[in-house]
Amino acid sequence: MTEHHNPYAPPTSKVADSVVTTDAYFTVGTLKLSLMALTTFGLYELYWFYRNWKMIRQREQLPISPFWRAFFAPLWTFSLGMRFKAHAKERNISIELPVAAIGILYLLLSALWRIPQPYWLISLFSFIPIVPFDRAARRLNGGDVDLKSELCEARPARHLTHFTVESRVRILSSKRRHHP
Repeated sequence: MTEHHNPYAPPTSKVADSVVTTDAYFTVGTLKLSLMALTTFGLYELYWFYRNWKMIRQREQLPISPFWRAFFAPLWTFSLGMRFKAHAKERNISIELPVAAIGILYLLLSALWRIPQPYWLISLFSFIPIVPFDRAARRLNGGDVDLKSELCEARPARHLTHFTVESRVRILSSKRRHHP
């Protein structure tokens, strides 16, 4: 008797993740992280955290949710920093990373959006504490942490920033013309 193939049956083979990387962490460089965080009003920071937690989940086979860890990034910053330090110690890489200070600073800067105008604008700089994490992750990935390599990698971010800033200026200037 021959076996019939059901074309409507779900696939039985495992599907590999579409993103295959040998890096341990997601890094973008200081300039790109800064520009993207500023132009997206901090949303890129959440993406940065999401990608790093996703890579940790895949590498360590942990039952964690990268989305929720990114959503509550100010609280999970401490844990991510400790993972960077532990991974550096395993690989005998010296990384000076004051995790508690970085975590507290990120938590405070992230909370500043609640204060009155114009002081809430300080919260736009909440990406600053993440910069040492990104640099540490780059070292753990075996990459350079010098400014020249970061500038070369940031060309698309500069174009996006120019487009975003120019768009916002045009919108603001058109509103001023219509409203005396």
